[in-house]
Amino acid sequence: MRKSVALLAVLAATFGLSTPAAAQEGETWETQETVYNVTLVRVHPNMSEQYLNNLKRTWVTGVKEAMKEGLTVDYRVYQTLNTNDRGYNLILVTEHPNLAALDATAEWRDKIQRMGDAIEATISSEETDRITSTVYPEIRDIMSSKYVREIRFIE
Repeated sequence: MRKSVALLAVLAATFGLSTPAAAQEGETWETQETVYNVTLVRVHPNMSEQYLNNLKRTWVTGVKEAMKEGLTVDYRVYQTLNTNDRGYNLILVTEHPNLAALDATAEWRDKIQRMGDAIEATISSEETDRITSTVYPEIRDIMSSKYVREIRFIE
């Protein structure tokens, strides 16, 4: 058992994984394979309707195309119930099957190209550029964006 724990630690270090990713004897938790991107957004006062409508046209369209290509499993949008002008009030979450789905391989680039073509059939690249470069900066601030994994406790 000690050899396998040591081997896991070496493999974790070799592939850039944190040591907790390799469960050790007696641990009561494990890291899941699924990866989530969590983005915290502060939508400016009285701009929620405009932001959500544009978000549906741009971000949701892109996420749905990523789901068709197998790069994304699901997505969620959460709105906070308490209001605070200084903090985030919207949470965007995309679920990816694993980290490999985010690797920039030739297959990934092909999927991204197909996604771009499909998105442009729904909303032009000019309109997307206008919204993301002109509209979004005026109505929201990205507070933070992180990739996270779920921890499950072993019974």
